[in-house]
Amino acid sequence: MSKEVEAQGGTALPIQCNVRKEGDLHTAVKQCIDKFGSLDYAIYNAGAIFWDKVENTTLKRLVKVLGCFFLQAKPDLKVEVT
Repeated sequence: MSKEVEAQGGTALPIQCNVRKEGDLHTAVKQCIDKFGSLDYAIYNAGAIFWDKVENTTLKRLVKVLGCFFLQAKPDLKVEVT
C-alpha cells in the first residue's frame, strides 16, 4: 500500500507490528511522530487467519482473529506516547 500512496505523491511509513500488543502500538505511533512530527490517521492492515475447519478452531485462535478485526473497526482507539 505504501507504494501506491507514494505513487500518488504522498508519503508513507509502513510499520510491522502486532496490533494486539500495546507496546507495539506505542512504538508504531512513536515512529510516525518521530518521522512526521504528528499523526493524523493510520491505516490498519492487520489480520490473523488459520486454515482449518470451524469445528477445529480453538477459542484462543478465535480470540486472535476477532481481536485483530475489532482493533481495525475501532477508529477512536487512543494510544498515548510518553
